Amino acid sequence: MEFVWMHEMIRDMALWLARDEEKNKNKVLVARSGRLTDQEFSKWADSSWVSLWGSSDKEIIHYPPTCPNLSTLLIRDTLVNAVPGGFFEFMTGLTALDLSGNQGLVELPPEIGRLRILQYLNLSLTSITKLPTGLSNLRNLRCLLLDYTMHLKEIPPKEVMSSLSLLQVYSKMNGVTEYFDEVKVSVDDELAFLKVLEGFSCMNKICITIFCHPSVEKIFSSYTKRSCIRKLKLIDCTGFTSLCAVHALPNLGKLEIFRCCSLREIRKPGWGEFHNLRQVHVGVCPLLPNYCLAYARNLEILTILDCQSMKQVISEEEIVGDEQDTSEEEIGGDEVFQNLKTLSLTCLPSLETICRLPKSFSSPIEIEVSRCPCLRQLPFDDENVDFLKKIRGELEWWAALDWDSDFVKVACSFKFKSTSAPSGKAKEMIASTSKKKTAKASKS
Repeated sequence: MEFVWMHEMIRDMALWLARDEEKNKNKVLVARSGRLTDQEFSKWADSSWVSLWGSSDKEIIHYPPTCPNLSTLLIRDTLVNAVPGGFFEFMTGLTALDLSGNQGLVELPPEIGRLRILQYLNLSLTSITKLPTGLSNLRNLRCLLLDYTMHLKEIPPKEVMSSLSLLQVYSKMNGVTEYFDEVKVSVDDELAFLKVLEGFSCMNKICITIFCHPSVEKIFSSYTKRSCIRKLKLIDCTGFTSLCAVHALPNLGKLEIFRCCSLREIRKPGWGEFHNLRQVHVGVCPLLPNYCLAYARNLEILTILDCQSMKQVISEEEIVGDEQDTSEEEIGGDEVFQNLKTLSLTCLPSLETICRLPKSFSSPIEIEVSRCPCLRQLPFDDENVDFLKKIRGELEWWAALDWDSDFVKVACSFKFKSTSAPSGKAKEMIASTSKKKTAKASKS
């Protein structure tokens, strides 16, 4: 979830303008926490925009308000566990409803279906177990957000979704806590749901979690809405052995692959097909030997977790083979990880190298390494070591690294942050490095 931090003076000025230069003080109401008093609640009648967040009271609202002018209602990150019956009955002008972050909220009253002109509905990070029964009546809905609703395990019914013909944004991303729960999704239901999304002529943004191998193949081959996919998460796709994009996902910004235990390769498509890819997270893929999206030139974050067979993050064979089929202009020279800012490697017991090629990094980067005992060398030399901003890892691992030159070793040591307590041997090696640091500093 993204936020914009605003100086208090700017915030007050924005509220002053929104309230018609304080001529209409109740037009925009913002409450940070606490329980609503009857006096405060009565102000809603004159409001067009109400924001309530951070309350620790489970019963903020006790009776249905009358809000004929209300167009935007945000009740976020509270302990509310229920919305009173009839709550939405007198809010017929509501166009935006945000109930995200109310993790105790398990259901909504059926009269939500009376919000006929509602365009934006955010139920992310709630505990709803099923979609509101009146959702199919929201025929003006443009945006439906259901991210991290871990108790909502069923695919939205076809008859409900097909009623939302004006939908432009659909997002249902599953979270980390759900990775350890078995999610049973029918292949036919998932394919049918993808087909329903294809039917939305106004759709321009899809963020989706996929559980079935045939659905992955459809998305990367014949899916007509692939240009709409901005975030894609693949979880537990049994039988999924190879990821190769036959057609482009030109607007994909985030790719996550988790617990795909049959996955053996990520094959490189055409260079331009992932030019918007910013984040890649791969975890619990025990048969995956390496990662192959090195030339995704705008990639900023790469996380690899618990891939038992991975020996190299980037293999030379893959790069050499690619360069024979691709011009230098297309891939931007021989540089990989051109814009990578964060690299996290965790629990990779077979990992021996990140990348043996020169110019592995050409922009400032932070690296974290944990439980990678066979990784003995870092991809830095005298020319690119200045790109390393910070590196974190266990002291035992750091003490056992091999170095091509003392210059690179000392330069990297200045940027190393330990994530563990040192043993006796590690202390000795660190002390030796510290002496070299001191000597170098005194000479300069």
